[in-house]
Amino acid sequence: MNYGKENGLIFSENDRSQAVIRILNFNRKIGSRNKKTIYYSKDIKIPTKYKKRVENILQYLSEGGDITPYLSTKCINLDIEQDLMFNDWNILHIHLGKKPHKHNPRFIERTGELLFLLNTDSEIRVLGLYHHKPQSWSRQELIQKVYDNWPEMICPFQEMQLAEKYNDQQRGQFRKAHMTVIDEVYDKSSNKTFAVMMKNMGIASSGDAVIDIRTYDDICNLLYHLESSIQRKNPLSAAKLYEDNGIWFIVDCNLQKTYWIGELISFNCKKGE
Repeated sequence: MNYGKENGLIFSENDRSQAVIRILNFNRKIGSRNKKTIYYSKDIKIPTKYKKRVENILQYLSEGGDITPYLSTKCINLDIEQDLMFNDWNILHIHLGKKPHKHNPRFIERTGELLFLLNTDSEIRVLGLYHHKPQSWSRQELIQKVYDNWPEMICPFQEMQLAEKYNDQQRGQFRKAHMTVIDEVYDKSSNKTFAVMMKNMGIASSGDAVIDIRTYDDICNLLYHLESSIQRKNPLSAAKLYEDNGIWFIVDCNLQKTYWIGELISFNCKKGE
């Protein structure tokens, strides 16, 4: 929660579970601030008028620059529905503006053209440039590009095919209804079409990313397990959880005994420490 506040995120503490899940989502969205390698998808075409701008932004991000100003202005408000394309496919879209947003200087000016990419811990994988209208959030072409270039990011079901086909618009409607959709890709080497999912496992009925909910659940389950283990050892325990520079400690305040030390969850440090 403190991490979210330090990063200027807007959220209600009335639903702390949702707040933490969406803080985890924001942290995953902006990624680490370390240096990254840029990779372009095969046959990518960036119009000449945007090429220099795209190169400048990617150079900045590859050197550890903050991606937040290029994201949607809504990304810091965790009380509203989050980016469903990112939650479903792990794909981000960034704006290409040069000047600060006139109403919100934390962000750059909005542009019709958007750069679609995957932002990993060590790489930025660029899918292509798409226009805001018509909307491109649910194009099957995008997941096909991910498979063609980085199949390790895809979970394949090679013996499965969809019984019912649907178009990009229908896929978008399913997503807005918070339905996880199985997609299909074409494999050139085998001349075969089969079902796939992105490895982040799609979206939950709340609209949140399944991977963030699972991370939150794993953290809670670990803490419940540790709490139970400590109480079995010492019913009079007054153990508390502490954090220092990304390292978490569970300390028994009565016995001054440390039960556990480790990395519970890694958040990006502003100072790069």
